[in-house]
Amino acid sequence: MNKKKLFSALIFLFFSHLFSQEILNNLNTSWSNVLSGTVITEPAITSYGFCVVTDARSICAFSNDGKLMWEKNTGRARNVYIKALPDDFILYSDNSNNEIKLLSPSGSEIWTKKLNKSIISLPFEGRDGRFFLRGEKYIECYGINGLLKWNLETDLQKKIDLQELPDGSIVVFISENKSDSSTKGLRISPYGEILEEITFAGVVVNAYTCNDGILLNFKDGAAGLFSLTDNLSENKWVVPKKNNNAFFLVSENKKEFVFLESLPDGIVINELDKKNGSITHSVKHNEIKGSKLKKAVFDEYGILLLDDTYAALYSLSGQLIWYAKLSDNRTDAKYT
Repeated sequence: MNKKKLFSALIFLFFSHLFSQEILNNLNTSWSNVLSGTVITEPAITSYGFCVVTDARSICAFSNDGKLMWEKNTGRARNVYIKALPDDFILYSDNSNNEIKLLSPSGSEIWTKKLNKSIISLPFEGRDGRFFLRGEKYIECYGINGLLKWNLETDLQKKIDLQELPDGSIVVFISENKSDSSTKGLRISPYGEILEEITFAGVVVNAYTCNDGILLNFKDGAAGLFSLTDNLSENKWVVPKKNNNAFFLVSENKKEFVFLESLPDGIVINELDKKNGSITHSVKHNEIKGSKLKKAVFDEYGILLLDDTYAALYSLSGQLIWYAKLSDNRTDAKYT
């Protein structure tokens, strides 16, 4: 794929809702498109391109070359999520109206379902066509046909998305009481059975699903991998403790991950040994300021990092591929 095409596509996708129109004008892009309103959701990536929701009461689907594939009216929407499911079906959830919709790959509405409670995060895609919704104190599982399979009441949940273990079970993180020094979790089978009640070794602040299990960041700066042994949860390894601004970045296919350290004057990319969590290679870059980091994406082309002035693409080993400075009037891109 042409590097300039990749650059322009990624800038549109990940900057369109983060920066003002003044910063984005006159960029040297391979295509551009004027939307009917301001983008209010993260893009949902599809096989043909992406979908976004705007405050002009519409959901728009674009191809990779910027062609508008379809546009549908959503009605008034303030707090919404969209999720691309297999075969380019789009799951649309409107928390302001407590309803979810499934759209076909061409944008036609297949079904709409009213919910009894509000949801608090992006729908989580499970296996066999099922997906999960969660509120502050509940989890619900639905099939692709919109039928409720099961629901569970829980204690108050943390603002951490559901995560999945290698056997397909999901983990929900429970909020700590003021006196708690550790996070508790529930491991739930895809069929709604509570398999384990888990107590983590500290206060969990971030979690990320990968093929090997669930990567965790803790409040005290610790980090590690949590997975299964003989169908029971177990801490597999820990990363040498870093600053509290360190985090994992997982590739879109869930096969690879790196450990990033955000520093005021740059970013450190750490490669890890997947068997024991040891750091096998580290490289620091100063193209992106860690204190101003806005977005991090890891896909088949590499590790894309964005702050409020620059964008940079790195290889898995931390080699700089290109970086670009964004300005009011132009983009000055450099390639290596």
